Amino acid sequence: MQCTKEHVRVDEPPYDNAYCDSLEAAGIIDDYTFPILPGTPEWEQLNNEQRDSVLQIPEVTLKQMCTHGLVETCFNWPFLWHCMIYEHFVSWWYYIDNSFNGIPALSERSDAPEKMLKRYLEYDKYPYSDTITSFNTKKDIAAKLTFMELFLSRENILKKLSNKDKVSLGIKAKDLWYTKNDYDTIEFSISPAYSCFLLGRMMYIDKYEPLIKEMSLNNDLNDFINIGSYVFYYDNSYEFIINNIDLYLSQLN
Repeated sequence: MQCTKEHVRVDEPPYDNAYCDSLEAAGIIDDYTFPILPGTPEWEQLNNEQRDSVLQIPEVTLKQMCTHGLVETCFNWPFLWHCMIYEHFVSWWYYIDNSFNGIPALSERSDAPEKMLKRYLEYDKYPYSDTITSFNTKKDIAAKLTFMELFLSRENILKKLSNKDKVSLGIKAKDLWYTKNDYDTIEFSISPAYSCFLLGRMMYIDKYEPLIKEMSLNNDLNDFINIGSYVFYYDNSYEFIINNIDLYLSQLN
């Protein structure tokens, strides 16, 4: 197969890891292009069942895609921004697993944690940048960042990360917590709570004793860790997680 573009379609048998690594190193992304998108004349001609169908990845293609290509395809799913509108973060997990076949398939890939962590650590676009003026661009950036934090907070993903990876993840999420707090981001729903949720889930999955004890005494904290309730954020109980994250990370080294 000759690859002359940065993004390519996959029409060959499933790639092995070595070949996928070579594609990624060359900057080639075998992402899937959705044939019809919301807002187009073609979309308006479809019924609800047809709309759902055109925004799924064909099963054969899904099995052929490299994991980094699948990550990119998930980023490009037109309704990814829905991750920012759920009152409870965990509710979005259930919604997405039943709405788009790419994300549950990604969560089952053994190298998904590594690939998503890599994107998260390298991500340096923020919706409050002075150089970004388009509302849709800001919304897209906010959705991708929120999606990464919610995806990485899932138990099956966190359990596959090494302690070294979790330290890197924790440092990045903590930095983003403070960065988000420095800006008025309500317009783009890129709340600091997503970063804090990720940090709390890391400690919870590792059964960090101070957190487990505090959860038994603090219902707001318990609800936030288990269902991602926004009540936690507005109650300012997030301070427990932020105040304990450095000690937790130091014990991973």
